Amino acid sequence: MAVVKGVPIGLAAWFRSGGWFAGEVGLAWDPIHLRMLHVHPDWQRRGVGARLLAALDAWVAREMLRMRASGRFVPEGAGEAPETVLWVFEANTAAQRFYARHGFATAGAAPQRRSTAGLPLVTMRRAPPPGAGGTAEKEGRR
Repeated sequence: MAVVKGVPIGLAAWFRSGGWFAGEVGLAWDPIHLRMLHVHPDWQRRGVGARLLAALDAWVAREMLRMRASGRFVPEGAGEAPETVLWVFEANTAAQRFYARHGFATAGAAPQRRSTAGLPLVTMRRAPPPGAGGTAEKEGRR
């Protein structure tokens, strides 16, 4: 949550659905799902959304380090960290441009995905941020 003088001005929520799965190209992490990112209109285009995405990236990095440090089995070839996936209203081109500026790419229309109001959604995906899997941190400890 982004707060200024005790007043919430932005909110992001995400979840990770599990560990990893066996996909078409081998093992991969289950993606991080960016469930929502909202910034109050008075605070848009002032870096608040970017800071909320940075908080997500920091969480991913901490989560991956925690999983590896816990001794849990991480299969070889699972990659450093998961990608991030989100769904945005097809008509919300401003949000699609925002996400594109922050590394997300349109994965295509998702006709099977509709909002609870029945509006069509677009799927967007982003590769893990550099260092999200803790490579730099691990190399620093050697």
